[in-house]
Amino acid sequence: MSSRRWRGLKHLRLALLLFLAFLLISSPILSADSGKIISTIKTEGATRSLLIRDEYAFIGARDGLGIVDISDVDKPKIISEIKLKGEVLGISISGNTLFAAVYRMGLVIIDVSHPGFPQVKEVYEFKTAIYNLLVAGSLAYVASSQGLIILDISDKFTPREIGLFETESAVYDICINGDWAYILDNSCVEEYQGRLYAVDISDPRHPKPGSQLDLPFPMKVVAVDNYLYVADGGLYVFDISAPSQPKKCKAIFTGDIQQDLAIDQTNLFVVEKKGLHIFDITNPKEPVKVNSLTIPDSSYRISVRDQNVFIANYYEGLLIIGLE
Repeated sequence: MSSRRWRGLKHLRLALLLFLAFLLISSPILSADSGKIISTIKTEGATRSLLIRDEYAFIGARDGLGIVDISDVDKPKIISEIKLKGEVLGISISGNTLFAAVYRMGLVIIDVSHPGFPQVKEVYEFKTAIYNLLVAGSLAYVASSQGLIILDISDKFTPREIGLFETESAVYDICINGDWAYILDNSCVEEYQGRLYAVDISDPRHPKPGSQLDLPFPMKVVAVDNYLYVADGGLYVFDISAPSQPKKCKAIFTGDIQQDLAIDQTNLFVVEKKGLHIFDITNPKEPVKVNSLTIPDSSYRISVRDQNVFIANYYEGLLIIGLE
């Protein structure tokens, strides 16, 4: 082999090593040894939903609800579990009352005054499948295969259906911003076609449509002031200064279908099945990616508190990641 060819191979090898080093630095892999994952805790059944409240993590699974004490993030402890006849796909809490959207079962209302001893108080059945919910004041907004269902929960243990906004496909997520609800529906019929709806809920008994926009595969939606963030095949930013007419102003593609969003002060956290991306949203119209991390496969839900990221992983349970 000629010396010139040998030098060329050496340069190529060096370039490849530098490229691999760059990938490792720019996208660190989380592991217990790296010090990034603080702790994990396996819950019963496949994990589907997550909510952090005070010193507790409420984890929805394929067949029930688990409550984890996270006062010491290094040593989380399961303190109670409730078996339910269905998958817990959404969780919301008002005071000491937890509302769980349980697929094919309905709205399960649970007293969590004593998290170690939760008590099921009521099961409100629907004629349709439900996928998620959001409680705001005396109302519960329920995502269903029929559309957006609005319940009066002024008596928490005796909900009453008062409003309905019908959609063409099943609603999977809801975001409330003032007198407007922004909801996402999804259809697997036509190449995963979905929509973002703006809905006037100033009169919850008679929700009224604003505009609707087609999106390829919308999964989650959150709002900050006059901006809306939608997790899809990419991260979409909408200007909602005119609430009835969301206007797309930014699209950021990260490489995979995004599963969930969380906001903590001026940071937006985006979780994919195997990735976590952190964006600075000091300028909410122009998110700037500040970090990306590789996480265990099949991660679906995320919450953030006190410089810790909590991730619900379908197989692993609850992952707790330190950001400091």
